[in-house]
Parts: sequence; structure tokens; C-alpha cells
Amino acid sequence: MGVRALKSHTTIYLTQPRWDSSLNILKDIFPKTFTKEAVMPASKKSKYLESESSEYENVIDFYISSRSDVFVPAISGFIYANTVGKRIALGKPQVLVPAEISDTSSRATDFISPYISKKNHLAYSCFC
Repeated sequence: MGVRALKSHTTIYLTQPRWDSSLNILKDIFPKTFTKEAVMPASKKSKYLESESSEYENVIDFYISSRSDVFVPAISGFIYANTVGKRIALGKPQVLVPAEISDTSSRATDFISPYISKKNHLAYSCFC
């Protein structure tokens, strides 16, 4: 499935621990949009989301984001770059970057990661 084929029923996992009202427009476009808080059993939330170390969250993010239908990073950085590299290696180039969405007529292709659209990630020199 290429980014062009994203449908409204596509499941999107966000690397944010909790929901924020600024994400509502994304959920309007993709109703199956979730954060860790939404997908994690209540009994595990305190261990992983309220821990003093973010190491658990990073591992969860990397694992789920590398294998999910679509990856939407919360911030640009080391984990974002590594996750995109892993997704390229797995043949999963569906990576959207956060941006201001003015209305629901925006297309997913308007938000493709430059790593994918410009093929400028180091992983492309190894796997493509």
C-alpha cells in the first residue's frame, strides 16, 4: 500500500503518549488514529507511560511504528530517523509528518516525509 492508497479506515499510530485536542482533525480524516495511551492495557500504563525513564516508551514506539500501516512521528529526531530507516528496509514507506491541517480535504500525500518523497534517507543507499 503506497501513501497514495491511504483510506480513511487506515489505522494510524502516533508516537505521543496521550491524546491532544490538536490531533482531532487527524482523527476526523483517519478515525482509527491512536496513541500509546489508547492501545495500552490500563494495568501497564503506569509502568510504561509514567516511568521516569522514557526508554520503555521509545522501545514501544520503535516496535509499533516500524510495523504499523502508517508512521506519524511526534517530533523529528533520532527515533524518527531510525524508524523511517527500518520502515524503508521493511518496504513500508508510509510515513506522514505532522503539519498544520486546514481542513479535511487535505490529502495524505501533502504530508509525506521528505525522507520518503525525496528518497534522501541513508537506508535508500542500502536497500533500494
